[in-house]
Amino acid sequence: MQLKGKIFIILFVGLLTGCSTTFMYNHLDWWVGWYLDDYVDLTRDQQRNFDLKFEELHQWHRDTQLNQYKEQLTQFKSQISAGISKEDLAEHQEKITGHWQVLMRKVAPEVAQLSLQLSKQQRESLVDNIKKIRQKRIDDHENLSREEWLEAREKEKIADLKEWVGKLTSTQKQKIHQLVKGFQSEREYWLAYRTSWQQSFFTLLTPEQLDQSYVDAFTDLMINGRKRLRSEEFLELNKQNDAISHEITVHVLNTLTAKQRKKLTKKLDDLIEDLTELVED
Repeated sequence: MQLKGKIFIILFVGLLTGCSTTFMYNHLDWWVGWYLDDYVDLTRDQQRNFDLKFEELHQWHRDTQLNQYKEQLTQFKSQISAGISKEDLAEHQEKITGHWQVLMRKVAPEVAQLSLQLSKQQRESLVDNIKKIRQKRIDDHENLSREEWLEAREKEKIADLKEWVGKLTSTQKQKIHQLVKGFQSEREYWLAYRTSWQQSFFTLLTPEQLDQSYVDAFTDLMINGRKRLRSEEFLELNKQNDAISHEITVHVLNTLTAKQRKKLTKKLDDLIEDLTELVED
């Protein structure tokens, strides 16, 4: 189970759904609960314990983290006005990774403790559901040729940017079409990593009774497994693809029309205002 991206999607991309960021953040327990339901059914007592712990973690996040996100968005907005570089984007990505690590160091031990309450049957059901969802994701991308895959990536990039800046110019689209050709599929490496991570998790769940050694091992897996279990080839390929993504984004941000700049500025201003309200709430 990974919640990575869920909170950051809500914070940074929440407006794209048509719901306000404040609404989504204030109802984060519902969103996480809905996601969790895909994997395991909790008893009434387990759900109550989860809700109490989630409320505590949610308040910690509001009190200690949101101002940092606001500061980063404010800096990002200023950089766009002055002209942003690939190095700037790489720095922002590093900051987001840092935010995630802080979140994991806080949340992982709590999740591990809560999962001690799962029965043997619940743990077996959890493993089965993870395997089913993993297989569905594999099947969904099984038969794409490289040309189809590149076309999908191009459409995805254009759609993502369009949500933030509006309709792209023909020059911007042409540049994206050119740069997307440099992408290499990470799918094989990603599947190997996810399989390795999940198998490590499944192994931790197999004992009849879970104890403190499980809590320690699961906490370590959540915090460090992402880096430890990825191959050097995967990390290098990911770095190369990130560089291309940064180049695409930098090109669009540095060639904004007046209309595109106006839309993007409003999006960022709205997000900054939402974060301010959430901190003060």
